[in-house]
Amino acid sequence: APWGWGVGGGGPPRGARTRVAEERGGIRDGRGVRPPEPAARRRPRRVRRVVEHGPVMQSRLVMGYRTPVGHGDRLSFPLVVMNSILGGSPVSRLFREVRERRSLAYYCSSSVDQAKGTAFVQAGIDGENAPRVERIVRRQLADLRAGRIERAELQAAKAALRAGLLAVRDSPGRIAGFLGERWLATGPRSFGEILAAVRRVRRGDVAEAARTLRLDTVYLLTDGKR
Repeated sequence: APWGWGVGGGGPPRGARTRVAEERGGIRDGRGVRPPEPAARRRPRRVRRVVEHGPVMQSRLVMGYRTPVGHGDRLSFPLVVMNSILGGSPVSRLFREVRERRSLAYYCSSSVDQAKGTAFVQAGIDGENAPRVERIVRRQLADLRAGRIERAELQAAKAALRAGLLAVRDSPGRIAGFLGERWLATGPRSFGEILAAVRRVRRGDVAEAARTLRLDTVYLLTDGKR
């Protein structure tokens, strides 16, 4: 799931539940299960930069961050909302600023993986625009860390998350993925509980979640001319 949480509303079918119980020492319905710790808790000492060249028509810029926020953390849902504001939705800052306003990218988005403790910004760009795009990303994240978030922007990000959550119910595969993830996670599990948790997120929560991100690696795949 791209937001790091899913829709509750029931356990897996009985046969699957029994098999998991056998394999995992009697675990049933997620009771007594501790969510996995984020795998990327180490703070980077310095930002790594990797440039690769290849026969590509469109360069790829990826900025990888580390975060200690995992499933069940008090900042879990603020991190989800922060991602929606930054680049995880059609109303995000990166979509508006990098793609629409400045026309520097064919796409520009962000994602979080709370199981691994990572966040990524991805952009399809012309290679020569990489430094400008990186500066914009850093500036937008700095604004979020400082709490410079408009009320309308916060509400739009939450609405986008709600719409995405509703869309999950249209796909059995996505429902299974969300249910499986929530089954192993602590905290809200049902559809209503998750929506309520998102609604409770405030501007200060988003800023605090943004401050947990630490840039680890900047990767650029570009053609041989750069």
